[in-house]
Amino acid sequence: MAPTDLGCPGETTTTMINGGICSYSADGSFSTSSPASPQLTSAEGFLRSNKADVKLVTIDIGANDLLACAPTSSSPTISPTCVANAIATASRNLATILAGLRAADPRAHIVG
Repeated sequence: MAPTDLGCPGETTTTMINGGICSYSADGSFSTSSPASPQLTSAEGFLRSNKADVKLVTIDIGANDLLACAPTSSSPTISPTCVANAIATASRNLATILAGLRAADPRAHIVG
């Protein structure tokens, strides 16, 4: 099986679960022009459809959750409350994401 990339630039843990950044098709391709279907739904479907072939799932999600806390010219400091809230949200969402991926294919190794 060739590697399949379901990555989406700008995705947060929340949009990975709920959609809103990229729209995914059954073949795993995405489009930023019509955001709708969640990345997680596509990944779970892909895993269920390819259980015999998928051995490894790599995941890189969470950094974009913290971008809302990044300093800007109008707000040059980082809010500790913003960071704490972003980390808490990402942690909760990551548990949901991992549970969904594991349920879709318990034999696949998930790293990230």
